[in-house]
Amino acid sequence: MAAPVVRDVLSLGELIERLQKSPDLIKSTGFNQCCAVVDATSALKQQIIGQELRRNHNYDPTGPPNRLSTDIIVFVSSQLGIKSNVITKIWDAFREVIWSRSEYSLTAERLRDSFRAAGFSRKLSELTLYPPNRCCIQQDCPNEHHLLEELHPIVLFTFNDGPRATYEAVLTCNACKTMYYHNYFTTRAEKSRTYYSGVPEAIETTKHHFFETNLARLFVNLLVMSWTSATNFARVYELSMTDTEVIDAASNDWQGRSFRMTTDNVWNAFFILALLEDHQLRDSVLIVPNEGSQPLRFQEAIAERNYRIRTHGQVEKSHFCDKCCRWIEENDRAGERKVRKVHALVIDGITLGRPCCSAANCASPLPTTRHHFCAQHASMKNDCCVEGCNSKAEVSWNTCSLESHRNLEKTHRQRNTAMFQLKAKLQRAAVSVPDDALDPEATSDDVEECPEKPEDGNVKIKARFGRRRTHNEQIMVRPCGIIVARKTFFGAESLTEHRAMIKEEFEERDEDLMPDVIFYDNNCRLYRHLRHNNDDLIHRVCLPVDVFHWMCKHKKTDIECSEHCNPWKFSELRGEAGIGWYFNSSAAEQTNVWLGGYHSILREMRADRYDFVLDELIYRRNRIALAKLEEDIGLRVGHFRDGRDEQ
Repeated sequence: MAAPVVRDVLSLGELIERLQKSPDLIKSTGFNQCCAVVDATSALKQQIIGQELRRNHNYDPTGPPNRLSTDIIVFVSSQLGIKSNVITKIWDAFREVIWSRSEYSLTAERLRDSFRAAGFSRKLSELTLYPPNRCCIQQDCPNEHHLLEELHPIVLFTFNDGPRATYEAVLTCNACKTMYYHNYFTTRAEKSRTYYSGVPEAIETTKHHFFETNLARLFVNLLVMSWTSATNFARVYELSMTDTEVIDAASNDWQGRSFRMTTDNVWNAFFILALLEDHQLRDSVLIVPNEGSQPLRFQEAIAERNYRIRTHGQVEKSHFCDKCCRWIEENDRAGERKVRKVHALVIDGITLGRPCCSAANCASPLPTTRHHFCAQHASMKNDCCVEGCNSKAEVSWNTCSLESHRNLEKTHRQRNTAMFQLKAKLQRAAVSVPDDALDPEATSDDVEECPEKPEDGNVKIKARFGRRRTHNEQIMVRPCGIIVARKTFFGAESLTEHRAMIKEEFEERDEDLMPDVIFYDNNCRLYRHLRHNNDDLIHRVCLPVDVFHWMCKHKKTDIECSEHCNPWKFSELRGEAGIGWYFNSSAAEQTNVWLGGYHSILREMRADRYDFVLDELIYRRNRIALAKLEEDIGLRVGHFRDGRDEQ
């Protein structure tokens, strides 16, 4: 049976027709009372269905029941001050209309206080979360009846009304024992949670806690646009939205359920929303283990998404527009008129620095962010922390017994207790947007140098007393601002790493998308490195230095700087009539200003979550940038497919 069309407006003719069929109703009630009952019962539609199914398993929820349950009638009567027999008459006259209306209405909005005050005693709430289906959807299940319903008390963090006490309806199939929740279903045979396709109206973030999806999207947008951390978002929500009267109105069913939003609630909402939207985009469903803690439950799904982006790149990798790609008409060698494509890319790095293994250039993840070594290099934790020393550290010390090494650690311990050391840590952290506005934290991941000249030469002794952090994030950006790719560099920002990144992103994966021009601050040395290794990339790609850096920071006497990487040597880079520059070669540095705002938010994340959040932020920023480009009338915007342009 097809679901009825949802309508909120009843025509005057339909109203008159229904009232004519109920002459007693005209005598016993007024117009306002009719509207109030219609609105109230519309808001209670799901509760009406649940109570009717408990009374009659053969009931079909696509149509209204013939009569309301006593609980519903008594509740509506007590809150509206309308007699029970009048409510029954209004239901008899307008039940088909009520069933075709949406569950939200202004009267239902005004009834919120009534639900809080009296609804809980009857387990009634206008915010109760239900599964999307009332019947078992398992293919081999013989059950043709509707499911058994059980209401579980939950806390719902709403967009407009703060934290609310309400219920989640859990439906169980008697035949196959499948349990249907608001977000997902679980089966007895498979110990997994299978999420429904699409994105639900509320997301389960922790047990007994839900986030309205619009509220989760608000956090994501604030994170992308204004670097709002999960900690600060939770604090702002608590200060702005929490109503103690609402919390006090909740019955004993909510004992032990916190109405305070936590950082875990916020981050879980972020990860689950991102995963659900990713699966929706790919027309698939999210499946995660049913057992274990919430962060561990999504670990495999996060790793799978990270791997996919790492191997296939960002969605906008094939993007082009008139700001990042130029078409130049010119004559070929045969004298025929041809159009040549010039697609540009800019590379630059920024230090964000998440914890990583202290073994040089090791990319293996740490067991936790507090560990110094990965599982493979765990035995190195007992080594002297002075760089180049292979001796074992002594008990209660991080250095060996060598006097110069021990003195270095003593100096480090003394400095750690001094006030100027705290100031220095904050300066080194370069925290422009603290993760916690009330408690900005200074971290110690210090590399200590011996202040005195060592007896055995001019080389200074260095020791790492804290955790090693990744060196930098290298990003590839189109001159229009679309981010194509990023890569974590664990050691120094070496030429070998840059060469590998370019080849990995384009030659190995998408050779047709190899840019025609790559701007990079150190292209002169990169050109020399490529030529030394007989790499034909120097013949296929122009490697100019960014204009500002070429003018201010490069030697004009070097052959690479003056000839091979001089932006003035490439006519296709200049603007119309040779005036100015066609491409914005500072796009990566400008993008890094945005990325730098996440320094304090990301620096203590595990490797998998760090990668996921960065990739998701880049994906969402690209969507915003793309929408802005598409608003520019006359600007050509599209994607390259198999070497061709598609707009």
